[in-house]
Amino acid sequence: METLNLGIHLFRRDLRLEDNTALNLLAEQHLVIPIYILPPTTSSWTGPNRQNFLYSCLTSLDEDIQERGGKLYILKGTATECIKAVLNKTGAKCLSFNRDYDPHGRQTEDEIKLLCANMGVSVIHSKDRVLHEADEVLTKAKKPFTVFTPYYNIWQALPKQSPKTTPVKFAGLNYTALHPIPNTPSLVSGGSNSAHKRLTLFTNNNLLQYKGCRDMLTFSSSQLSQDMRFGTISPRVVFSTIQSIGMAQPETKENASKFISELAWREFFMALLWNNPKLIHEEFNERFKNIPWHNNKEALDKWKNAETGFPIIDAAMRELQQTGLMHNRARMITAMFLTKDLHINWREGEKWFMQNLMDGEIASNNGGWQWSAGTGADAAPYFRIQNPWLQTKRYDRNGEYIKKWLPELRDVPAVKFWLPQSEKLAASYPKPIIIHSQEKEITLAIFKTHFQHYAKGL
Repeated sequence: METLNLGIHLFRRDLRLEDNTALNLLAEQHLVIPIYILPPTTSSWTGPNRQNFLYSCLTSLDEDIQERGGKLYILKGTATECIKAVLNKTGAKCLSFNRDYDPHGRQTEDEIKLLCANMGVSVIHSKDRVLHEADEVLTKAKKPFTVFTPYYNIWQALPKQSPKTTPVKFAGLNYTALHPIPNTPSLVSGGSNSAHKRLTLFTNNNLLQYKGCRDMLTFSSSQLSQDMRFGTISPRVVFSTIQSIGMAQPETKENASKFISELAWREFFMALLWNNPKLIHEEFNERFKNIPWHNNKEALDKWKNAETGFPIIDAAMRELQQTGLMHNRARMITAMFLTKDLHINWREGEKWFMQNLMDGEIASNNGGWQWSAGTGADAAPYFRIQNPWLQTKRYDRNGEYIKKWLPELRDVPAVKFWLPQSEKLAASYPKPIIIHSQEKEITLAIFKTHFQHYAKGL
């Protein structure tokens, strides 16, 4: 019988055993020691909603591993410190991980690879979080795309890998320097089983209405964003499931195609960040740097606390407060309100979302905020300024979404949510903090003056 060598798999944003690319490769020739590393300090860009969901995912993953005779080893510290300790403890000569695409993850990978090279340890690092990495989807001139539609045309034509799972044999390890998984309740259950249940629920119920209803604020989409953020389900499983349904059911084809295009948007933003790591600090478009955003803490706090007096805005922010999630259309409406009505720097909203969203992901969040602010790649033009009242009429015509999250407005006729208000809609609800039509003109003036100065090199 062949004796398998010891290998370590570093779980990162791939918290599952099924269709895990690097884990599959390691398991072909190694007994696997599964580890996860908690950072020594909590980033200011995270918050309890995402952390608690992570802990739920780790607990579920540990249970799946224990069912197969192993254990998930949780360590706390820097990646290199923890990996070096485990390598020294076990004598393992191979380490596997799946690649990340934001600057922080890439820096960690470089440090890990250098450590392993110095210790004579081989490294398996794989594509797993996406169907196509940044260097796979290029123009004819082999340049990265900055506009989504031509990117998507190439992306969808490329062959897709099918899901694959290799049986894993786990190694026992007598290791005492472990960190317990915090036992804190999550707003949503984490783990692979829960993710698959959500996918099944979506395909059985709402996929058929996805294309026509996805922007309606009462429509329940796939609810998979946090699962894909932490990799409790693979993009290959999601893609193959949706595509197979679309091919088998002609009436679902357009809906399946629309959903798949959203997977491509996710990867488009990841490719942008891969090719432009500066995006986490500055605008994609050079012309939009140094816009004189307003430093208005009072208005920013009212936006954060759902106290703007604009029902559609406050309902969305209340949803975020209570669930750690927000409807995608609502994210656009609230982002454009902060940047175009309150004239506040998009970075403030980007950070707040990352601190509160359970599914917060750097690339998608940054891409969404820069799109709304007009500063990003393939962004909404700066002069496109959504009217919150008209957005309400279009996407929450009967006021169901607003009344769900703002019960103090449950007796207000929905038609009042479509029209600009100057007074309180209810005794316990604030009047609007600004007049949209006036702030729209101020925004246009700010951008016009900025471009004039930019053209003169000022």
